[in-house]
This record gives sequence, C-alpha cells and structure tokens, in this order.
Amino acid sequence: MKNLFFLIIGVFIIIWSFYVVWHKPSPYLGEGAGEVSIEGKTFKVEIADNDIERAKGLSGREFLAQGHGILFIFPQPGVYGFWMKDMNFSIDIVWLDEDLKVVGIEQNVGPETFPQTFYPPVHIKYVVEVNAGEL
Repeated sequence: MKNLFFLIIGVFIIIWSFYVVWHKPSPYLGEGAGEVSIEGKTFKVEIADNDIERAKGLSGREFLAQGHGILFIFPQPGVYGFWMKDMNFSIDIVWLDEDLKVVGIEQNVGPETFPQTFYPPVHIKYVVEVNAGEL
C-alpha cells in the first residue's frame, strides 16, 4: 500500500512537471502580453504601460526572440524620446499615433548610438520596438 502511494505521487509529479514546462511563457513576455501587427507582420509583445516598465524597456537584455517586441503605451499623446542605454542589440523603433497608425519608423538603431535620443516626427501615444530588420 505504501509503495502504491509513492507511485501515485511520483506519477503526479512527473505529469505536473511536463505541464509546467510546456505551458511556460516566453522568457520576456509577462502577464501584460499581446500581439500587434505592423506592415503586415505580427509580433508578440509585452506591454510597458507604466513609468518603470517604460524606463526599463529592453535595456539589459541579451537578445529579443524573433517575432517578439515591446509595446510602450503612454497616458496621452506627446513627443517621447528613446535612447539605447544598456542595450545589447539593434532595434527598429515604430512610432504610432493614438489611432495606432504608423507615423514613423527609426530603423537599425544600435547600442553604439547612446547617448543620442530618438524622437517621433509627430505626437505619438504608442511605440513598438522589434529586432532591427524584422519590418
């Protein structure tokens, strides 16, 4: 009887382990994740909708998986600057107005551009960052 109990517990742990591994979220996509389509391409994005998340952005990461990005959401339209502080790879910056219309793209922005700041051509409410060359 004792062996049967341990066998059942062992099988449960193995099944639970497979569930956890196969349902594990992408390494950088947290609870605020979604999808955006830009120029006919769809990207899985994490959402940066508060000051802390927007300030951190993609800084400090070693890479960004292909087809992934980050969507910055600002409380109101404005001219928000972006720089490459603590970045390790090049990105494309997509500027979107409050109607989610692309109003500009800054392509192939590399870490070596820091401390240069990049600004949208007009007031924007959203910004998407993806790997350079994916657009």
